Amino acid sequence: MHELAGRVGRLLDELCIELGFCLAPSDRDRLCLDPPLDADVFASAVLVAEGVDPHSHGDLWLKVKERVINRSSGIASAFRSADGG
Repeated sequence: MHELAGRVGRLLDELCIELGFCLAPSDRDRLCLDPPLDADVFASAVLVAEGVDPHSHGDLWLKVKERVINRSSGIASAFRSADGG
C-alpha cells in the first residue's frame, strides 16, 4: 500500500503545481491512504476537498479527471500489487 500512497501523492503534487488544487494535509493524507481508483470519483474527491462543487465546475473537473486518467493505470497497478492481486 506504501507504493500506492506514493503514486497518489505524486499525482496530488502535479494537481497542485499544474492546476492549483493544493489540498489540506488531512485531505491529502486521506486520499493517499484510501484513494478512489475510479477517475471520476477521484476527480470529484479532489474538487470537494478543495471546496469546489464538481457539478457546478465541470471544466475544472474535466481538467482534474484528465490528469487522473494519465496516472490511473499506474495507481491501479500499484493497488493490485499492494493487495497481492
